[in-house]
Amino acid sequence: YIKTSEGDESQNLIVGGNENILSFLCIKAQRMIKMRQPTLSVRINKNTSDDFWNASLALSAEGIGMPSYFCDETVIKALMNLGIPHQRAEDYAVVGCYETCPQGDTHALTVAYGYNLTDILLDYMRLHSAPESYAEYYSGFCKYYHDYYIRELLPAFQKHRSQIARKWGSPFLACCMKGCIENNLAPEQYGAVYSFYSINILGIGTLVDSLYCIEKLIFSDKRYTYSQLLDAMDNNFADEEMYRSFRNLEGKYGTNSDRTNCLAAELSEMIGRISLDHPLDHNVKVSPALFRWLADVYTGNYPATPDGRRKNERLSYGIAPTEISKNKCLTSILGSSANIKTDLFPDGCPLTVSLSAAELDHLKNIISVYFNMGGFHLNINVTDYKKFEAAQNKP
Repeated sequence: YIKTSEGDESQNLIVGGNENILSFLCIKAQRMIKMRQPTLSVRINKNTSDDFWNASLALSAEGIGMPSYFCDETVIKALMNLGIPHQRAEDYAVVGCYETCPQGDTHALTVAYGYNLTDILLDYMRLHSAPESYAEYYSGFCKYYHDYYIRELLPAFQKHRSQIARKWGSPFLACCMKGCIENNLAPEQYGAVYSFYSINILGIGTLVDSLYCIEKLIFSDKRYTYSQLLDAMDNNFADEEMYRSFRNLEGKYGTNSDRTNCLAAELSEMIGRISLDHPLDHNVKVSPALFRWLADVYTGNYPATPDGRRKNERLSYGIAPTEISKNKCLTSILGSSANIKTDLFPDGCPLTVSLSAAELDHLKNIISVYFNMGGFHLNINVTDYKKFEAAQNKP
């Protein structure tokens, strides 16, 4: 187990599902040595034994951020939505961080391309004046997203995937992957039994809150005009009163409010469906993910957004709410996140929550209820201020 830690980062070892002795040994080894590699994940389903639960929860209690928990039922359904037969979908593992795919016959090509949902919203706002009703505005955005995806993104995906097929080939990988020798083609040349092209999509929480703020403050309450919002965003919300109105609006995503939950469900279904319904050439399936690694942090000069987020502040990551969403708690975050159509995003729907050591007694129930609601993934940080103080005194 120590030997496996000597490689590069983003090695992911997943155990469980059909658990066996080796599953328990890996969890035990990780608990003993606490190495950062491999990243250990566990598969949870309705048949998971109490012993496996207890071993996994004991590792979570160590406070090293492992294991990550994946819900078999949701992941398998998501892979089947890519056209993978049920028996093959059951034999999945995780690539690197959160990306799931069947093993041994699938060229997943994870983290192939990425984009920000807020880019498309900001383009729409710059190009369209406000109509009479929010319903018209919202339907206009959905149409703009669809047209933008078909016009701009899909050709870019195809061009990139074709370049990979022309320029690269992995002979050794071809020897290890079913279909390649039979087809006399490398994985990059579509030789594997299944070929994915994975896209990473950032900012579902920021998008939901932005549209919610527009609906509530511009159309419903009429506290501000649409042109005032555009000016405020151009000036980074310099007006403090307006800034607080948008930033502190009650009921944002992550508070388990009905309106933003509904928006999260509608938008995630639209985004997931359009990706799954438009394969690339050679029947390469587009496998979407609701995360974009580190793009939430490296915002650079990224402009202000309608949710009250100022320039350079973080965008929402994975299916988590934004940092600026007020009055959220663990159960409200899970309640909101459960509305995301995670079974349409087989390449990953990460969600990380932080617990105190005292809350660990409820961890099994927390994970079980979330997964029963359709959750895909859950990562647990265990925070303890005493450990932080001790680290300050003795790094």
